[in-house]
Amino acid sequence: MIGSGPAGLEAARIAAIKGHDVTIMDRKDKIGGKMLLVKLRPGKDRLIDRWIAYYENEIERLNIKVELGKEVTVEMVEAFQPDITLVATGGKPLVPRAIKGADNKKVVAADDVLLDKVPVGQNVAIIGGSSLGVETADFILQDDSRKVTVFEMQRDVLMDISHDAELALLEDFLKKDIKFLTSTDVLKVVENKDKFNLQIRRYSHPDLITGFDTVVLACGVIPENQLGLALQKKMDNVFLVGDSETPGDFRKAVHDAAKACMKL
Repeated sequence: MIGSGPAGLEAARIAAIKGHDVTIMDRKDKIGGKMLLVKLRPGKDRLIDRWIAYYENEIERLNIKVELGKEVTVEMVEAFQPDITLVATGGKPLVPRAIKGADNKKVVAADDVLLDKVPVGQNVAIIGGSSLGVETADFILQDDSRKVTVFEMQRDVLMDISHDAELALLEDFLKKDIKFLTSTDVLKVVENKDKFNLQIRRYSHPDLITGFDTVVLACGVIPENQLGLALQKKMDNVFLVGDSETPGDFRKAVHDAAKACMKL
């Protein structure tokens, strides 16, 4: 098993229950995958700690071997000589080609904001109003001096989570400086000296929103599948699961893993 995120951990658990000798490999030094990133969002730390503790207990109970902190390569997997290889290496942030200027090196990913890898200014634009985008806004607004505008092409934000969770999250914003622009397509990110302007189309009407210090992309993920595809060219019985096959949420990753392992 390559990867220790939701898909990798669940696949390893089910495979071990079915009697397979399972080894998890991951380049990171902790299990959890993208859930370690979710843990950084406000209010999620205790929930994710409990989730990780559950899998740590299952790993011990089922005698699953774990090798962390190593960059997994094709040669390493070939030397291991597995009968079956499940690849759950997750996804990486999507940079939309449809948005001109989104590939500007000064435009940052929501993941990097949550990891404090990049500086964030006082006036922030977030492109993408899923839970990732809105919870990143919540993270940024822990500094009360900042303001955030979230741009979402769909008719509403937070359409990827339950209504109750949506209400709880939006309630946190009542005293914060945040604006949601829905039914809005961002067409272009324009750097203007030390600021950014966004060319948008809202309800089919063009507009220009100016003066942002930071532009954050929260537009989803694309598969991180280079290793998996390379292994498939070299070996038999290599299967991609979770985001490394097709991006989705936590539930999809777990269901993918279960579906794959039921065939083992």
